[in-house]
Amino acid sequence: MAEELSLDIVGASRAMRFNGIAMCVWGGLSLLAFLAPNTHGLAAYWILMPIVFLVCGILSLTYKRPVMLLVDACVIVLVGFLNIVTSIGDKPDGFWIAVGIGQFLWAIADFNKYRMVLHSIAVHTAAANGADQGNGQGSESFR
Repeated sequence: MAEELSLDIVGASRAMRFNGIAMCVWGGLSLLAFLAPNTHGLAAYWILMPIVFLVCGILSLTYKRPVMLLVDACVIVLVGFLNIVTSIGDKPDGFWIAVGIGQFLWAIADFNKYRMVLHSIAVHTAAANGADQGNGQGSESFR
């Protein structure tokens, strides 16, 4: 049982590392695109989203907790949604719509990883509580 928990935590840690690096790269590239002259005007989206992506990327690399998978997934859904919405207009841009859909898929994978890690922790905690109850020692659940 400890092996299962260990594998889920390692998988979550790898996912957070990947998210951190990918979000920093996307955020950095988006910020550079915003800073290029006359590319998007001064819409708040074009400066806010790269900064949010960079901050979440740095947090994913430094604050290694399963909740970061949830935070990353929520931010990725938001950015994917905005990529799709801002691409639809007079002339729909298929590239950014595809990027938005890809971001939705990425977020779904992170939501699933978060769910698996929580389930693994709950099973491990329940097993530990069951073993501890035999000797009168109880332990609290952690998430």
